[in-house]
Amino acid sequence: MNLFWYLIRPLYAVALIPAALLFVVVMANASKDPEITLVVSIVGLVLAALAVLIFSVIPRAFKTRLHRIVNEAAPGMRCDFEATSSLLNRYVGFDRSAKKLVYVDISDGTRAVLDFPDVNAWHVETVPGKPALLNLMTSVAELPLIGVPFDRRYSNELMAKLTASFG
Repeated sequence: MNLFWYLIRPLYAVALIPAALLFVVVMANASKDPEITLVVSIVGLVLAALAVLIFSVIPRAFKTRLHRIVNEAAPGMRCDFEATSSLLNRYVGFDRSAKKLVYVDISDGTRAVLDFPDVNAWHVETVPGKPALLNLMTSVAELPLIGVPFDRRYSNELMAKLTASFG
């Protein structure tokens, strides 16, 4: 659902451009045709409400749902740093004091809490123009490879924290 939702957002943003231009033209000529102005004003308010819903409320609800499921998977765990992919419903959080990590993938129902020694290697891939990808190779048979795409702007910070935690 998230993938579909994030694909719809740019299409809606592009569709808002001609709607906004039409709204401006109609408002500039409001005194000549008040009936049309009323209808266009109502449609403009509906489009603005949908924009707030699409760009603010629903993405926040997706992130809240992901963090709620993480808290259910690892109650009481305090993550010092994390990598989150709201688009793919994936999360990996690291608790340095407990030496544990929590991994949640809502799409396939995976929920796991691993000890730091279970992580054999890690790698952060950064390709220009694409999200960064955190790969964790583990010794757990059910999760040999954990991959979480995340915002590339935080890749250096995450690599520094992973180096401090795992070496």
